[in-house]
Amino acid sequence: MSEQVEARAFRGTRKKSVYRSHPLGYRQLVRIADAAEQSSLRLVATLAALPCEVEKDDAGRLAAELSELRLSGALIDLDDDLTALAELARFCARARGSAWLTVT
Repeated sequence: MSEQVEARAFRGTRKKSVYRSHPLGYRQLVRIADAAEQSSLRLVATLAALPCEVEKDDAGRLAAELSELRLSGALIDLDDDLTALAELARFCARARGSAWLTVT
């Protein structure tokens, strides 16, 4: 497994889209997923199963779960990553048309 992963939020179509991204370490992603599983945050817990894709319909819930995990203070050292991932999920959820989020 690569040391780095990248989360990308896409808007548009599979042929033509724009995206925002956030790189993070795979170990940090696993820590986030483990903490989410312990807190029963099901969608965040699935992020470490690479490759991972979250559709627009679930992106709002993903953002809420990431914010809940962030506010719990369980991963204070990963606050920047949690915030960035939640922002990507919101970018996806608020799209007018098609959107999705990937972690690879």
